[in-house]
Amino acid sequence: MGPAATAQASIAAVTAVHQTLVDRYARQAVRFAYHILGSAEDAEDVAQEALIRALYARAKFRQEAAFSTWLYRVVHNLCIDRLRAKQRAGLVPLEDHAHALGGSHEHFDRVLEQQALAQALRALPAALRSIVLLRDVEGLSYRELAAVFRIPIGTVKSRLNHARHLLRAALEDQR
Repeated sequence: MGPAATAQASIAAVTAVHQTLVDRYARQAVRFAYHILGSAEDAEDVAQEALIRALYARAKFRQEAAFSTWLYRVVHNLCIDRLRAKQRAGLVPLEDHAHALGGSHEHFDRVLEQQALAQALRALPAALRSIVLLRDVEGLSYRELAAVFRIPIGTVKSRLNHARHLLRAALEDQR
């Protein structure tokens, strides 16, 4: 096999690996980033960057935890970087106004409850918001959370408890 054929085979392999990553993890990465950033556009950018970084840094993955755990850590770090950059620039993340109001009173009440919860989540510090989302939305175990955040399980439980307490207080204040 000549150099050109070797290069083409290498490109095809990288493309196949990237497509596998996208197919398997893109949706989760976007959803997680959206809950932290509050912007669909930023979430898609961060998720794409995380998947690209994962592709090129896959050799650094030590397989001490699940690949998804490692990817959540990358997404979390990129989200924190994005929030810091916006804070330095004096920008406030824009709300995503994709909620369609209408329908029954029950539907309207559910939309209002979802908006209240989303607002309370956005009010949490990013680290606490991430831990709640990964546990309650993505279903990660305490052990997986400890691996993502590189903290002891007891600290995971403490932060999760603190975050839930803050959420409860914020939701009660909104009533």
